[in-house]
Amino acid sequence: MYLCVPCSPEGVPRLFDLVRVKDECFRPVFYFALRDTLVADNLEQATRIAYGKTRHRVVTLTGQLIETSGRPPLLVYQTCCN
Repeated sequence: MYLCVPCSPEGVPRLFDLVRVKDECFRPVFYFALRDTLVADNLEQATRIAYGKTRHRVVTLTGQLIETSGRPPLLVYQTCCN
């Protein structure tokens, strides 16, 4: 039902595959929002993956997002711990 990223660059996981839901009827909603976004450990790895041979949408473990177009995301959420 959902597309998969065959042989994702550097073996990083797809964000959608990391989401767990209590009710499976909500999975399409998450796929609509996340699509084939990949999860990288850091911005350096995310940049390599995003601008590699094939463009990918990538998010880091700290929440930095790289869109396939290369433009900044419309909404940026910053978390901080004080």
